[in-house]
Amino acid sequence: MMVTIKVIAILIFVFGAARAVEPTNWRPFLPNGFPGALTGAAIVFFTYIGFDSVSTAAEECRRPQRDLPIGIIASLIICATLYVAVAVVLTGIANWRTLNNAAPVVNALRELGFDSIRRWVGAARLSAC
Repeated sequence: MMVTIKVIAILIFVFGAARAVEPTNWRPFLPNGFPGALTGAAIVFFTYIGFDSVSTAAEECRRPQRDLPIGIIASLIICATLYVAVAVVLTGIANWRTLNNAAPVVNALRELGFDSIRRWVGAARLSAC
C-alpha cells in the first residue's frame, strides 16, 4: 500500500508539473561539472541497495530461477524511469540553485502556484513515511 501511495504521488508530480517545464532551467546542463554528476550518481547508487531484498521472496515463487531475475530487473527499470522522470521535471520547473533545501519538490510546486499538486505530493510523502 505504501509503495502504491508513493508511486501515485510521483506520477501526479511528473504529469502535473510537466506542463511548467522551462528548458532554460537546464542551462548549464552540468552546473557542477562532471565531479558533481559523479557525486549525484554515487548517491543514487546507494538508493538501489534495497533491490536485493526482492530475493528474499524466492521461497514464495513458483519458478524462482525465472521469476526472480524478472522481478529484480523490472523493479530496477521502473525505479530508474521514475528517478529520471522526477529529476527531469524538477530541474525543468525550478532553477538548480533553488533545489538545495529539505523539500525541493514541494517548494518548487509552491513557487509555481501548483497548490493542489503540492498538497497531494506532500500528503503522500507524510502518509507513507
